[in-house]
Amino acid sequence: MDRRQFRAHALDGAQLYFHPASGVHVRVANAATSGLRRKAPRVAMFGITNACNLACDFCSRDTARSSGWTVATAAATLRGLHDAGVLEVAYGGGEPFAFRGFADLVAELDTTTTLAQHVTTNGTRIDDAMWPAFAGRFGIVRLSIYDGTPWLRAAETLTGLGQRWGANLLIDRARLRTLPQLLIALAAAGCRDVSLLSYVGPDASRHLHADDDRALADRIADSPIPCRVSVCFGDRLSVPRLLAGDDCEAGRDFVSITSDGRDQVAARFAVVARKRALHR
Repeated sequence: MDRRQFRAHALDGAQLYFHPASGVHVRVANAATSGLRRKAPRVAMFGITNACNLACDFCSRDTARSSGWTVATAAATLRGLHDAGVLEVAYGGGEPFAFRGFADLVAELDTTTTLAQHVTTNGTRIDDAMWPAFAGRFGIVRLSIYDGTPWLRAAETLTGLGQRWGANLLIDRARLRTLPQLLIALAAAGCRDVSLLSYVGPDASRHLHADDDRALADRIADSPIPCRVSVCFGDRLSVPRLLAGDDCEAGRDFVSITSDGRDQVAARFAVVARKRALHR
């Protein structure tokens, strides 16, 4: 499996070329591609486990959901998705590094597929001693930054060992006040970019008001590193948009696969694709 070769991925009316080793995407849309139609999602959001070593009050996952994946079943499902045309997998949960055998799974898929593998983590399990098992196997590691967690230790490990990483920040009124200083600290630690997620929980005192939205747009404009804004903000922020609309394209550009193996549209799609490949 050569990750230095571009993979072609059909979109509706366009062709996407993806380079797994670097993460470069090239989209071509012209008369020759007008008849193309999407055959597979681009990314699988894979809930490898529902277990987590933290208990954040804002976490949106269903804590009662079981964790049913093994290394063998996860690898088989993801190989099927790869063979059906999926380009990338982003592990989440739960805390992916709490999954037993995670290093084995990542290594197996690195050997048997050209999937670009990414992971979102709270960073508490990342240190110099454990990282060699994962070195060179992830495209992007995304650190979810929470107060009271040693994110800087994880950042220093990732930067020191040459791993590209970005940060996820949940924005509420308290985080907005400290955001400029945190963005400076992230840039100094080697962060590549920041994803800003809107707090949508039940505590109304944490929700941003109109003046907060304006302040957030100013902080994004002044940020020392690139910021990406969740579609959950809608059109509230006066910031440049790469794409029009507020559709995150769930189910088309990406699919979510749960930790308990239920409601797996993508997994069923992968099994069918795998069976077809075996009969050819």
